[in-house]
Amino acid sequence: MLIEVLIIHYRQVQYGQSIKKSVIYNLITTLILVPIIIVGAFLNRFFIKTGWLIPFFNVSGGAILSFVVIIELVPEFIHLRNNPSFQWHFSLFLFALGIILALIILILHEH
Repeated sequence: MLIEVLIIHYRQVQYGQSIKKSVIYNLITTLILVPIIIVGAFLNRFFIKTGWLIPFFNVSGGAILSFVVIIELVPEFIHLRNNPSFQWHFSLFLFALGIILALIILILHEH
């Protein structure tokens, strides 16, 4: 997690954000995650009883990380953002469709 925070901080500064604002935004974002982690630690036994909930959380977390990496960190995707509106929205649609398909496959998957 520390490496991800450093990469996002570097990118924010690179795109013109002041160092102070970047540090504050990253600190707030990290502090928001702490209660979520604590709640998850105590409610995990209830989540396990519901078979589809853990795959849903896994896909959601993976989707968030994928979104950050693809939309904000990969230069080719950043370049695509400057293209016409239809092409950008179509790319986002396909990305969302991939996330939904991954969620469906993981929910229906059994060992």
